[in-house]
Amino acid sequence: MPKATPHVPELDIVPFVSVGPLRFGMNRQQVKAQWGDPDKEEDDDIIGEIRLSWRGVVCRFEPRALKSVAISSPVRVTALGIDIFAQKNALAALSKLDPDTEDGGSYANFPKLGICLGGFGKRRIREGKVVFAYDRSKREFFGHLLHV
Repeated sequence: MPKATPHVPELDIVPFVSVGPLRFGMNRQQVKAQWGDPDKEEDDDIIGEIRLSWRGVVCRFEPRALKSVAISSPVRVTALGIDIFAQKNALAALSKLDPDTEDGGSYANFPKLGICLGGFGKRRIREGKVVFAYDRSKREFFGHLLHV
């Protein structure tokens, strides 16, 4: 089976551990070794992160370690057996796995799973639908995202 890259658009989230072959804590060079050079690289001094972007995937580093990954269509993303973009009840299915689900309408955060969904609920977001996977250090950040 080929390794998952933006050219083979299928990624599986292991909560707080990895997104496909990318493990939280990896540095930019390690991520590039997996996927090659990104389509775009941004250094955001204001919020203190570096972003590497490929079609449908944005990796965020703070300051040098991978802390979160944002995934949008056309990438297929699964977590704990749930096909998040394809399954109509993905929000409900993840909520059953995390009784502490925080639903802000536009975003739903699953703090025990390290997953946040944007645009899946009653209110949409301008990006359409986005799945965020994050490491434990970003729990509070994604909890605050609900109030944006």
